[in-house]
Amino acid sequence: MSIHVILGHTDAELVQAQWSLVDALEQSLGDRWRYADTSRALRQLIRQTRAQAHDPQAWAAAFAEALVDTLTAIQTAADASNAASNDARAVERLSLERDSLRRIVAEYNANPLHTQVATLTQECDRWRDLAAQAERRAQALTTAQQAHLEDIARLQEEIVSLNRIVAQQQEELDALGQ
Repeated sequence: MSIHVILGHTDAELVQAQWSLVDALEQSLGDRWRYADTSRALRQLIRQTRAQAHDPQAWAAAFAEALVDTLTAIQTAADASNAASNDARAVERLSLERDSLRRIVAEYNANPLHTQVATLTQECDRWRDLAAQAERRAQALTTAQQAHLEDIARLQEEIVSLNRIVAQQQEELDALGQ
């Protein structure tokens, strides 16, 4: 007869206790949670990783990895959703700004003063062109007048010179006739 003295728990009892903890975790994720879909997804994740694990430690490692992968996928989807939401807000803001600018342009174009301003601007431009033409003609006349005055001065010098010659010849005739 042999006497077996068991001090503490057997390895099988420890493994069973660890699996009991996994079962307790799964059962605690009941549908009474505020987020039942999330609860169901976590229970499914526990079941999938448990089916692949040969012991509780392997399950814990697989569950942690699967949980991190799931949370990463959720974060990526949330980031994409936030980016899309930000883009949608930017498009909406630009659309409102475009509509506002269109209203401003329509009001500006509909204003009768706009037509008057356009007419006065055209008339002002026409008068500015006429003034520029008149200034060019005045400059041409000033140049022609200067040339004319130079011709007059030259002709007057020529007349004075010719008058001297006539006076000199008259003196010579007078001197011969005496």
